[in-house]
Order: sequence, then C-alpha cells, then structure tokens
Amino acid sequence: MKETIESIEASRIDSARHLAEEERVTVILKGRAPSWRRRGDIFINTTGNPYMASGGMGDALTGMIAALASQGLSPNDAACAGVFLHGMSADLLVRDHR
Repeated sequence: MKETIESIEASRIDSARHLAEEERVTVILKGRAPSWRRRGDIFINTTGNPYMASGGMGDALTGMIAALASQGLSPNDAACAGVFLHGMSADLLVRDHR
C-alpha cells in the first residue's frame, strides 16, 4: 500500500523503516533531518541547511553516493558518508560565505 506524502512527513523514521524492511534497501529521505535505515539501523544526519533546497542537490547527492560506492564502500556506508559529506559541504559553504 502506498503511503501519502502527509503520512511520510508525519512519521519520517517509521516510513523509512517500513520501506527499508519491505524492500530490503537503504532508504534516504531528503528534507529536514534526513534519515536512512538498513537492516535495523537508523541514522539521523545532522549536517546540511535550508540553502540546500534547490534544484540539482539530489543529483549531486546521488553522484557522491555512487562515487563512494564505486570505491568499494557498501551501499549503506556510501549512503551514510555521502549524506554527511553533502550536508557538511553546504554547511562549510554557508559558514565561509556569510
């Protein structure tokens, strides 16, 4: 059964948990406090800022995760590292250019 956007937003972690368990995949939810889960583990990323809400940011994140995976990281580790580095890059940019 498909979830609505409203139900996902109301319970982001539970939605990610459900999808990850059902499909046996790593799930990344973009937006405030992105979270992802795989095989029982839930990670909350603390990097990133509202300036990331622009076109192409998801493409950049996908490229970072793919590059990390191509270097031998597991899908879960590549997702964790990619989300963290993506957000940290945005945080450093904002900090250095205020």
